[in-house]
Amino acid sequence: MKKENAAPAAGAQPELELKVRFLNINEGQNQELMERCRSLREYSEFVSRIRKYAAEGTGIEEAVDRTVTECIAEGIRA
Repeated sequence: MKKENAAPAAGAQPELELKVRFLNINEGQNQELMERCRSLREYSEFVSRIRKYAAEGTGIEEAVDRTVTECIAEGIRA
């Protein structure tokens, strides 16, 4: 880093460049990624089940409890 680039000039607005890569990990999306990353695949399954139970009218707390119980029984490490 050059000295003149170490700090912004007096009165200058600092700038930041940020690049973001968005990956859809919802159920049925990014199959190649899901096959390569067990943690993402299992997290996706976990979230999918919670959404499914909640959509069926189960309260969110019960949907989470049911999903956690099922995932533990099935060896899914969400």
